Amino acid sequence: MNPFADSTATIAAIRRREISSAAVVEFYAARRERLHGRVNAIVTPDYGRALEAARRIDAQEGSASGVLAGLPITVKDGIHVAGLPSTGGMIEPALAVATEDAPNVRRLRAAGAVILGKTNVPVANADWQSVNKLFGRTTNPWNPALTAGGSTGGGAAAVATGLSAAELGSDIGGSIRVPAAFCGLFAHKPSAGIVANSGHFPWRNDPSPAAIMAAQGPLARSAADLELLFDVLCAPDGLDGRAWRIELPAPRFERLAGCRLGVLQLPAWIPVEQAILDAQQMLGDVLAKCGASVSGVEVAQTFGDLSGYYRAYLTHLHCVLGGTMPPGARGKAAAKMRSYDDPFLGAVADGLEAHAGLMLEMLQVSLQHRAAWEAVFADVDVLLSPVCNVNAFPHDDAFFYDRKLIINGATHPYYRLSAIPALASLAGLPATVFPTGRFAATGAPIGLQAMGRYLDDRTVLRFAGLVEAQIGGFV
Repeated sequence: MNPFADSTATIAAIRRREISSAAVVEFYAARRERLHGRVNAIVTPDYGRALEAARRIDAQEGSASGVLAGLPITVKDGIHVAGLPSTGGMIEPALAVATEDAPNVRRLRAAGAVILGKTNVPVANADWQSVNKLFGRTTNPWNPALTAGGSTGGGAAAVATGLSAAELGSDIGGSIRVPAAFCGLFAHKPSAGIVANSGHFPWRNDPSPAAIMAAQGPLARSAADLELLFDVLCAPDGLDGRAWRIELPAPRFERLAGCRLGVLQLPAWIPVEQAILDAQQMLGDVLAKCGASVSGVEVAQTFGDLSGYYRAYLTHLHCVLGGTMPPGARGKAAAKMRSYDDPFLGAVADGLEAHAGLMLEMLQVSLQHRAAWEAVFADVDVLLSPVCNVNAFPHDDAFFYDRKLIINGATHPYYRLSAIPALASLAGLPATVFPTGRFAATGAPIGLQAMGRYLDDRTVLRFAGLVEAQIGGFV
């Protein structure tokens, strides 16, 4: 059995009765037994119940097994799975057992998915590394000295190591996209509002209109897998499902020759590792030879130098995150942020100290930015950009806001790794991550992201598939 087969191939083999879902579960369980000490990815295994579910599916005939037909997958720790803990990397597992599945877990199960267990995260899902005192550190499958990313780092490591066919993750500041890029995977952050974001800890169990930047979505080993899983997940949240139906626009193109590709030009204050820029240039050159129209895209006329955009993101984010903190803790954290004399951290403090009026203003700002992107996507179909400033980096346990990264020889504040992911998050735009076939000097894969117009999820997913067909995919 090939541990790195994509989901579509595994499903086809199960349907043809060449292999059983139960056998795939047992195979993945045996691989975790052998490899867990190296990557520490699946931290709450549930192979007993998974095997029972797989055997039930194996006993079914034809379409009764669902479109996923017994596919074994994992779920990020923070997303509720009935009977398993949602610890957020900080609450003792026995005190954090979920009593019901999150909506997206229910949809995946109904489609035939088998849940193998839950994967590691950073404390409060709030870092681009996945380490906590409960479960320890997840390492990058390509180089254990490097992080697998976060906050869906355990899930990315599990899929990249062949411990799971796919992962359900979540993203508000790159938490799906960064780990996918660091581990060489495909991943999709959906447009706001088309995939449920409830059933998640920390934050909430029920749908929240305030959390329009938060998204749940799949990580996988091929673009086809993303489309398959996205089709299962794309549905209204909560009571809206009684009446609302989602019908997304078709892809804007079917061939690379019909694609208008924009390459995002970033301002100087957002430096990017040269290896990533080189991979982006390489891809642009390849796609141009395939007939795509490739052009640089300056967004300064629409968004200035993006500093105001990023401040709005940070304020909005911390309006939401600060809402779960006691008032005294919010005030203490805000004072700490202001002590750095950094205008971006001042925006963090503003969010932590927010009143209701500021939260409403931030919601409006997000919608205004979403509308402003329409002018950009009138001229291009897809916007190509780095996923974040850097490739997978060494583990760092310093205080979050004291950490630094060296980018092209210059020191850069660690927390600003959210500046590029924020572009899609603040406006609720879809973004698909894919590997480029290139590697950093550390041996880590290099990924890029394709951003699309609001609700053009099928366009960016199709783009990733066409790129995969042209340059190759997961290794």
